[in-house]
Amino acid sequence: MITPAAIIAVASSTALVILGLALILAVWRVVAGPTLPDRILALDMLTGIAIGFIAVIAVKTVFSLYIDIAISLGLVGFRGDRRLRPLCAVARQHQIEAVCICGKWQHAKAGRGQEAMIDYIVAAITALLLIVGALFALAAAIGPVRLPDLYTRMHSASKAGTVGSGLLLLAAGLYSQDLAILARAIAGFIFFLLTAPVSAHLLARAAHRSGYDLGELSVRDDIRDR
Repeated sequence: MITPAAIIAVASSTALVILGLALILAVWRVVAGPTLPDRILALDMLTGIAIGFIAVIAVKTVFSLYIDIAISLGLVGFRGDRRLRPLCAVARQHQIEAVCICGKWQHAKAGRGQEAMIDYIVAAITALLLIVGALFALAAAIGPVRLPDLYTRMHSASKAGTVGSGLLLLAAGLYSQDLAILARAIAGFIFFLLTAPVSAHLLARAAHRSGYDLGELSVRDDIRDR
């Protein structure tokens, strides 16, 4: 019988492999360039992949400290206002019922069937978020390799990359079964979504003013025309 722990183990291992491929592609773009903005974009993408790695390891090791490290890596000046503590794990041995209280989510006095169902649901949703988030991160890494110029490469890095690292962060927050940790993960995801377009716009604006032209397939340049 497949257990929730087995589901998480397979999903986290798969996500790590996918993120490893994304890491290789991002490092290649850092080395290959060819321009300085391309390397800056790839380094920024490496940060998002690193956040994804930390979030997956947080799920795999069941330790909440990694979640706060991931958020701190992605947010400048963002600090959690609660004391860091390890994730709470539910221990079960045959007929012995364990009581686990993590934040607002409680398994106490719940029947074994109901408790097992909750664990399966949490594990399934977490596994889905891990796989989908890792695939988004991989798509974000493929974009800078395949797309023709800096400005189109920014679309994959700033959009797919942000969604990928955010979903992995949400997976870690959900699997913690702690409302405080989940709230921090959601806040980090929202902050990523708010700041990624701004940073991409500033990088594109600076690159354009420095003389980096659009690719040959581009048919319109409003800034140059103005």
